[in-house]
Amino acid sequence: MALVLSLVVAVFVGLISPAAAADDRGLSEDLVLTLNASDLGVDPAGLRDIVPEMQADIREHRGLGNALKQALADSNVNTTVNTSEWPNFQGTVDVTSDGAGLAITVPKGEITTAGFWTGVAASLIGYAAGYGLRVLCIAGLTSTGVGAATIPLVCTPLQGAVTGIVTAIVNHGFAGDLGSRESIRDIIIGGLIGMSIGALWEKYFSPWAKTHVARAFKDVGTWIRSRVPWVDSWLGRGAADGADHLGQELEELENLLNEAMRDWGGLRTPVRVMPLGDSITYGIGDPDGNGYRDHLATSLNRRSVTVDFVGSQTSGSMADRENNGYPGWTIDQIAGPAGRDVPTMRPDVVTLMAGTNDMIHNVDPGNAINRLQRLIDGVLAANPDGFVVVATLTPCTDAAVQARMDSYNAQVREQVGARVARGDRIVLVEMAGVSTQGWPDFVHPNDAAYQQMAAVFSNGVADGIKRGLLPGVTVTGSAEETGGTVAPGSGSGGTAGPVSGGLATINTGDYTLNDVARWLGTGVHALGGLAPAADIRLMDFDGDGDDDYGILGPAGELNVWRNDGGDTNGGKGWVNLGKVALGNLTDPANVRFLDFDGDGDDDYGILGPAGELNVWRNDGGDVAGGHGWTNLGKVAKGGLSTRDNIRFMDADGDGDDDYVILGPNGEMDLWRNDGGDVAGGNGWRDMGRDAKGAGPRGAIRFMDLDGDGDDDYIVLGTQGALLAWRNNGGDRAGGGGWASLGLIAAGTGDGSQVRFMDADLDGDDDYVTLDANGRMRLWANRVIDTGPGVESGGTGQNQGLGGTGLALIDTSKYTLNDISRWFGTGVHAQGAAAAASVRLMDFDGDGDEDYAILGSAGQLDIWRNDGGDSNGGNGWTNLGRVAAGTGDGSKVRFMDFDGDGDDDYVVLGSAGQMDVWRNDGGDIPGGHGWTSLGRVAAGTGDGSKVTFLDFDKDGKDDYGVLGSAGELDVWRNDGGDISGGHGWTSLGRVAAGAGDGSQVRFMDIDGDGDDDYIILGTQGAMLAWRNDGGDTNGGNGWKSLGLVAAGTGDGSKVRFMDVDKDGDDDYVTLEPTSGQMRLWVNRIAH
Repeated sequence: MALVLSLVVAVFVGLISPAAAADDRGLSEDLVLTLNASDLGVDPAGLRDIVPEMQADIREHRGLGNALKQALADSNVNTTVNTSEWPNFQGTVDVTSDGAGLAITVPKGEITTAGFWTGVAASLIGYAAGYGLRVLCIAGLTSTGVGAATIPLVCTPLQGAVTGIVTAIVNHGFAGDLGSRESIRDIIIGGLIGMSIGALWEKYFSPWAKTHVARAFKDVGTWIRSRVPWVDSWLGRGAADGADHLGQELEELENLLNEAMRDWGGLRTPVRVMPLGDSITYGIGDPDGNGYRDHLATSLNRRSVTVDFVGSQTSGSMADRENNGYPGWTIDQIAGPAGRDVPTMRPDVVTLMAGTNDMIHNVDPGNAINRLQRLIDGVLAANPDGFVVVATLTPCTDAAVQARMDSYNAQVREQVGARVARGDRIVLVEMAGVSTQGWPDFVHPNDAAYQQMAAVFSNGVADGIKRGLLPGVTVTGSAEETGGTVAPGSGSGGTAGPVSGGLATINTGDYTLNDVARWLGTGVHALGGLAPAADIRLMDFDGDGDDDYGILGPAGELNVWRNDGGDTNGGKGWVNLGKVALGNLTDPANVRFLDFDGDGDDDYGILGPAGELNVWRNDGGDVAGGHGWTNLGKVAKGGLSTRDNIRFMDADGDGDDDYVILGPNGEMDLWRNDGGDVAGGNGWRDMGRDAKGAGPRGAIRFMDLDGDGDDDYIVLGTQGALLAWRNNGGDRAGGGGWASLGLIAAGTGDGSQVRFMDADLDGDDDYVTLDANGRMRLWANRVIDTGPGVESGGTGQNQGLGGTGLALIDTSKYTLNDISRWFGTGVHAQGAAAAASVRLMDFDGDGDEDYAILGSAGQLDIWRNDGGDSNGGNGWTNLGRVAAGTGDGSKVRFMDFDGDGDDDYVVLGSAGQMDVWRNDGGDIPGGHGWTSLGRVAAGTGDGSKVTFLDFDKDGKDDYGVLGSAGELDVWRNDGGDISGGHGWTSLGRVAAGAGDGSQVRFMDIDGDGDDDYIILGTQGAMLAWRNDGGDTNGGNGWKSLGLVAAGTGDGSKVRFMDVDKDGDDDYVTLEPTSGQMRLWVNRIAH
């Protein structure tokens, strides 16, 4: 057998100095790499058969560049090639003109002088070699009688490994850092070990590899040496010497490789284990989320069995997080991913516990054993070389559920046990002895119980290995202690909550409710009673921006009630438009409403069984003044998936709905609507995988959560809870991905009732429920559109408010005001001193406040706010010591005395007397220091009660005296008691008080120029009253805004400052010891 790769034109262009090579010689021809069947000693049909697959690989990745990148990523070999620099250049693979091989071509116009082409060239060689050895593998295994279903499970992983191995050694060779012959051997051996084909290694791969692999790599070396003259002519003597050295080392490596392969036992790959089941498999109840899996890996490792977990799910904090645990799923639901993944992932062992949710929800429990048997049959048929460890259910503490579990477990013992007895590839294990003590709920184990489960599964895996079910794999040590005597008659697992409609079980206890969550419950919004909820459709019939209430009849006929504001929140009810579409076209189950043409109203679609879509354009419908429906015919050909997997949503915010195929785990493939397959349309553009998936298909919803025009990704829980990912452009090319918002709604009790619609014409979708009779309840969406709000706390100078204690605000007594908009940006300043020394003041008069440290003698150091350390800012500039101080820092305050925009330096006496130094730029280069204005106010008797605020929005801070009950007296700043000033005008009692004066703060919450009245709670919650002129002659009092922030945990940390120059004050917290600042930007409606 000989492996020879021949280059028609310079594949090695750029391996050493691409810029020089291209500049000196240019590329007058395409770059072509050929691989001939004669070079491999195989039938030419073998190579010809592989070409269509290579072509499909390039098409799938939309270019040869991306195909190479993915091939290297899949190889699990550290090639040292930096693919992040590559563009997705084009290229083709074709059968050679004589039909005897394949040719990989990169057009000359794609090649540039960039240095990354060195790695590209190495990768092209690896890519071709990988496919070449795959053909060799297929021919070899076929000749020994290995079944057609098994061959790809060995030869395809070999292709990936060889791609990475050859790329790595070529890249090292031309970099001149190959190392010793032994190090080359180790790269090859390490790459082969990384194939992760489990038990197939010993049974199929090892015998073939012992007689073929070493010779194959020798032939690669011979081929490289044959190309030395060509390398010399293109890249010079240094590169040619590197090529010659690499080839010689590979030729002489054959003996070392053969020695390494005499005992493949030392090269055995880990045993591939697929944990299969529900939420207990996933790890719910374990604080780390690992469940039994990490303990199982540890246990088997002690017994000389290395584990590689496989599955489509990931959960927990462990390094190997893959599993197939699906919270809330029944046996039949679990069978779906099992049927998909077992044939491709080829687990050696499946640890299976399923049926808990069937028992919890009383889903035909008498036939659950039959469903389990079908699941086991499917797993064994998909991977006849593996085995299944079947567990009875762990216990639960609900008597009624446990009774059903007892009956089910008895059937499992009897029927599955009979299969074990007759020699099926099954091991039966008992979970009845698992203790329920200390569980977090009635069905989910805690960590101690998961350890017991791991011991049981470990013993089961070991039993299977001892029975010879994994040839070549051995197990050592004694059985694990399972935590007590196993007794029949009990067992359970899973998660609570209904699974109707395929909704997800969202354990809200695992999340902190995101502060973006703002839902204004308005009560019954439509009385219903006209049709069952199953017939209700919420769609924008008239294109006015809000969704209307439609009832779809048995023949697809549509009656609509126009939304004129609905029955709550000041609305004008619903107007019956009657029958707006005659129907008689289809089963109503096939009807979809979507805005196909982007004109704002929803069109009438019929979705066929293969995803084909026919649309009738909404031209006003069959109502007075309407122009009916225009038949556009078949606007999408379908054929990509079945009807149940198709969704329509506006992914790109252009107003029309796009075509989406949802995978079983919520993964999302997108075809952008470019006008569809109609006259004048530009079809549908394949955008590829736009979201990786975050929940079961049946739980995925799309809604415009933030009112930005594109639809966001939602996972709906059985109780109506919502997990959300904001659409920032998706995972398609050029997109910005999805921003996880976490838990944004805790739910209303029954997720099957939840719908989304824009009820109030504000552009975002609201949360509604429909009961069985179609009665609608509304929670208006007031979710922030930019990120999480206030959720963590702040310190603060007391601002002279008289007192230091805060009181708890009982937030349960309030509905969070819909104006609440706080955008959390994280750490905004790293901190420079204890929070007690920090002051926030506008030193430079640029509209944002700076970070100041006030010393004990009144000395002042400033870090200028240049945007801060979050939200795209440019950090803080240290201006150093800007004021030398006046002797006693405890008396120093800052306020804008003269209305010029920067804060001045104030010394406040015990009787409230004020001395001011005007800020003329401070003691810094370019500044003009501080001008002493002397005594500007004589005081009112008690300096501890004095506070400063801009009461009348004239830009100058006024003098306030705050009483113990929060009452406020103000003296308006008319220039103060200085030469040219007009003193202070008493405005009297401007606020009667709303609570303990020690809780009162003043900040401009709405950006209108005057300061508003705030009560700050111990947890950082805020009650606000807007300053509408106060209780003065001509004033309009204070407007209660209610609860505007739920708090961040510790009110003593909270401060207010204008961080971003937008005129309103933002919410920040300062850590007590470090002064580290966290920011929540104020986005409150003015």
